Formats: sequence, C-alpha cells, structure tokens
Amino acid sequence: MSHYAKEFERYRSVLDRYARFDLRAFDVPTHVAVLDVGCGFGDDLRRLAALGYANVRGIEPDPYCVSRRGELPITCAEITQTGYPDRSVDAVLAHNVFHHIEDYAPALQELHRILRPGGLLCFVEPRNSIWRRAMDALTFRTPLPEWIGGPLRSRYVVMSEEVRTGLYPKWLASHRRFFALLDRYFETVWLRREPFFFSCKLTARPVPASAGALHPSSRA
Repeated sequence: MSHYAKEFERYRSVLDRYARFDLRAFDVPTHVAVLDVGCGFGDDLRRLAALGYANVRGIEPDPYCVSRRGELPITCAEITQTGYPDRSVDAVLAHNVFHHIEDYAPALQELHRILRPGGLLCFVEPRNSIWRRAMDALTFRTPLPEWIGGPLRSRYVVMSEEVRTGLYPKWLASHRRFFALLDRYFETVWLRREPFFFSCKLTARPVPASAGALHPSSRA
C-alpha cells in the first residue's frame, strides 16, 4: 500500500485544486470529538483545525502516511478495527475511504460501534455517474494522459493502482448494496449528488435496523 501512498502524496495537489470538498457543508459542531478514518496525510485534520475544531484525531492504515503525520494526532489503524472504545466519538469523517476497502459491512459496523447514539457519519465518495464514466474512459482508454501530462497523467498513475486492486470498479458497481448496508446502522440526514462525487451526512441509529427495514430515500 505504501507505493500507492507515495504516488497519492503527489496527486494530493491535483485533488486540492480540482476536487476539494468544503467540510463546512457537513455542519458538524466544532466542540465535538471528530475521528477522521482513513485520513491519509492528515489534510482534512488540518482543515478542520483551521475551522476551529479542537478535538480531532485520525486513523490511517498506511505506515508511510502515518510516518508523515508530523504533530498531527494520527494513529495506524484500520477502519474495521479503529481501536476506539464503544460510543466514544461524536462524529466520523470518511473522505474517499469506502472505495478503498474490500468489505463494507464490518467497516460500517465498527463506525456504528464507536459512535454515540445520534452521532454523525459524514462521507464523500466517487459517484458512478455519466461524468465519471466519461473521465475514466479518457483516463484509461485513450492516450491523452501521456499526450497531455499534468493532472490527467497524475490521475492515471494513481487511479491505475485503484483499478488494479479491483476495489474502485467494485465500488462503482456496489452503490445499491452499500446503501442497503448503510441503512442498517445509520439514518440519512441528507445525500447530495455531484457530477463526480456524492456526499452524505447520517446519524447513528440507537440499534441496527433489520435487513427488511431499509430507508428507500438513501439510494444513490
């Protein structure tokens, strides 16, 4: 994974320029305890601190990213095994994380476990839209990345690794299944669809719902 992390370290500036998500949209109170899961190099932790959040921490599974944390409170841990006590977190941020994991169910179960009842799950993920499919076609099925270079070449290098693992294609084909799992543990506050991404804010259910009691409005 560290090879991917080193490539992504260079790609961060591209995402920051063209695809930065405004974390203020989640409207999380600044006094609560926030955990950024899969926080990478801690960019969102820095942004949250700049917005006035005083109790923010992160976990990241890649040792290379963790080694570059500086003074940031980042520990090495998986989203499925965060190491946090039950009901110890007020809000979880998962920024482009779920499409990097194999099994969504244990991850959602773990986030529900560490969140207090009514706690917030806020996430951003790639959306399987016509715009994204067109961008992926340009990236992987044409010589444009080599001809043009720059951001498109950077995207090709990083996304090729995500395609190679099979996790990115799996994510794009799994929206319905993911949201069905999500509905078991969380209630949707809002879901916003953008051309390339969707973002979602949810609250933790007091107890997981049965598989048959799913909320139909949260389908992506």
